[in-house]
Amino acid sequence: MVAVGGRHGVNVLDRLAFVKYLDTMSRNQIMQAIRRAAKRRANADQARREATGELREWCRRAQAAGVPVTEIASEAGLSRQGVYDLLD
Repeated sequence: MVAVGGRHGVNVLDRLAFVKYLDTMSRNQIMQAIRRAAKRRANADQARREATGELREWCRRAQAAGVPVTEIASEAGLSRQGVYDLLD
């Protein structure tokens, strides 16, 4: 099996199978799939914005309570600069 470069490690045979599957789909099915994927992406974007706002608020509270930025960053999975950026 020949691997294709990239983050996901998708191999050539998987890609060929996917392309063959797409060939059997109608234009309407493909458009519906695109709309579903776009909706999922929009929902994910909204969820990310909400989670970022919540994280920002908790970081502000932690900083006000005297928690060091290094500790906040560690708990949030961010760099210290990421925390400072979030708090700006």
